Amino acid sequence: VIPELPSGKTLKFYIYSTWGDAFYLGLNGIELYDQNGEQIIIENVKEQVKAKPSDINSLPEYGQDPRTVDKLFDGHYLTCDDLHVWLAPFTRGKEHTIEIDFKSTKTLSMIR
Repeated sequence: VIPELPSGKTLKFYIYSTWGDAFYLGLNGIELYDQNGEQIIIENVKEQVKAKPSDINSLPEYGQDPRTVDKLFDGHYLTCDDLHVWLAPFTRGKEHTIEIDFKSTKTLSMIR
């Protein structure tokens, strides 16, 4: 059974596949809405949002790539601009997650 309005302090996404790329996964953004239809704002993205793997900079040949997980909440959701997306290495069979700590209980009505 899927709850209609789930509540909690933590939201964790498990990513099992990509849109076809064998080595990388990426997202443009995550929008979260509460029970009143209001967007949930993540106050301190660098503290409250963690990804595994964190981003492309976890690879030895990278180090200053701007495609970090904080970009998922920078307000630029419909974009192809590398300065506003997240990119991470993908290895089939390994764990790939994005975890959001809301710091207080939130009720979700929509994820986009």
